[in-house]
Amino acid sequence: MFWDGFLGVTDSSGSPVNDYSLSSDSGFDYRHSAVPVPEPSAPLMMLVGLGLVGGLARRRLLG
Repeated sequence: MFWDGFLGVTDSSGSPVNDYSLSSDSGFDYRHSAVPVPEPSAPLMMLVGLGLVGGLARRRLLG
């Protein structure tokens, strides 16, 4: 099963519905889906890039 959440609820004419309820028999509220989390590689790539920039700056200072 794959749950990607939903962007909104509309009626048959396409008008947005603001007050709705979407829950299971167990009581789980499906309106609040999980917040996307950045992949671990994104911060790692940023650290590698900062390390490269710092290394180049140090190399330039030392000649």
